[in-house]
Amino acid sequence: MFIMGIAGSLAAAAATPSEPGYFPPGTPKSRGASNIILVYTGYYSSGAGDWDVASALPYVAYGTPKVDENGQRLLQMDWKDWFFDTYLFLGLQAPSGRAFDSPARATPARMEDWQWYIDHLFADGMQLDAFDQAVALAKERGLGPADYRGKVIIMIPNPITTQRDFGDVDGDGVSEDFTVIRQSSAQATAARTRAVQWYVRQVLARWQAKKYQNLELIGFYWVEEEVHMGVSSEGSTLQAVHDQLAADGYLLFWIPWFNAPGVQNWQRWGFDVAIHQPNYMFNTSIPKSRLEEAAAISRAKGMGVEIEADSSILSSESGRQRYLDYLRAGVQFGYMNGALKAYYQDAKALLYAFSSLDPEVRRMYDATYEFVKGRFVDEQ
Repeated sequence: MFIMGIAGSLAAAAATPSEPGYFPPGTPKSRGASNIILVYTGYYSSGAGDWDVASALPYVAYGTPKVDENGQRLLQMDWKDWFFDTYLFLGLQAPSGRAFDSPARATPARMEDWQWYIDHLFADGMQLDAFDQAVALAKERGLGPADYRGKVIIMIPNPITTQRDFGDVDGDGVSEDFTVIRQSSAQATAARTRAVQWYVRQVLARWQAKKYQNLELIGFYWVEEEVHMGVSSEGSTLQAVHDQLAADGYLLFWIPWFNAPGVQNWQRWGFDVAIHQPNYMFNTSIPKSRLEEAAAISRAKGMGVEIEADSSILSSESGRQRYLDYLRAGVQFGYMNGALKAYYQDAKALLYAFSSLDPEVRRMYDATYEFVKGRFVDEQ
């Protein structure tokens, strides 16, 4: 995490008429996406990366418990409204333990790991199937219009540049090598691009075979959260990936960590949409002013804003207040209604908040819904 002393200059820049402002929500620039929930579908020994209809539905639609004549909470739910309009499916690790995003996490993933993720994502009755069925179920419960579709974004694993033996994606008998060891940068770019093309073609073929009636694929997500400036194949690979997706009619999304390398000129790297992480939630030594600083960067650079929760919203009042700080800042700095937003939640924190019998925990789900709808009011 980089903490840079730029808040003052960026805040001043935010007041100038020349700045682009936040990345706007709900426009053709984002294929209509406004509020994007991150759906972690990688491997977890706990099973947190597995999603069925019951776990998908509270993100697709906003549910409140029914009560009996005595005011006692029942198990049944009233599904009152659509909730998140876009679902971003991503994973960080495979069952092998290898990493999809960065060598800092684990040994880089190989072809069989990327294949596992595709198979997992399209598993019958789970993940994408579950969200498609959840939208259908919400329609059955009275939500409309009948042609409503949830928007989908699917991750592209990072072809990590320390991987020398990825696997043979094109049947030429040679395993793809993403390094610049004993080969040129152009050759590394070609290998990385071949791997991504193989992956995207598989995803599109599986998507078309499913014939989802309630989901719309709008783009892909580059899962690595920084641009590796010192990697000679980075820029050419990203541009090739962008061009491939654009030819197929899809956007390339990116969600960098706070002021990560690449943020300052994110468009030049080939990204169509960028959403900026404040990273305030995860370190209590970071002051609340980080939210203002992150918002200023987003406005100055034309990015959206990520809202971040972790499991502390389920277990502590301080964690809940830290999460609510994001929502308060969204009102104060205009990103509640003025910016495209993504929502990080560990794995399923908002699902557990939805089902909690503790009203203070359940409030995290309700407050998020009010924020998504642009009408959050601070109750402090």
